Amino acid sequence: MTPQSEDAMPVEIYPAEDPATLTVDCQDVITADDIRFILERCLTAVRAHPAHFLIDCSNLLTLAPGALNVLAGSTDFLQHPNTRWLAFVTQSPLLKLSLQMLLGSADLRIFDDREDASRFLHALPD
Repeated sequence: MTPQSEDAMPVEIYPAEDPATLTVDCQDVITADDIRFILERCLTAVRAHPAHFLIDCSNLLTLAPGALNVLAGSTDFLQHPNTRWLAFVTQSPLLKLSLQMLLGSADLRIFDDREDASRFLHALPD
């Protein structure tokens, strides 16, 4: 379920194979409301238990105006003691730079390939 209509579905959030990891797939255009939805779901997850996040932006076309501003204000989620690694998948140099600048204090790794991100998260100690 996303904040937009069922037809659009730019965000899909579901548990990964490893129960300690939540997968977030982003595609097409992601809005500020989509970012709020993602952060709300991720914060709910870390309030329940420690979690890593695989955030796949490889099918993302663009971020709508204001989306990065919402991400910049995500301190409740980023500073939560149960928030573990954020493994982003993107080949966009601009998104990589933006993520590094906005989330630099978080445990953040950026990958070009989803399999590499998944291997990284699976190799982490429990």
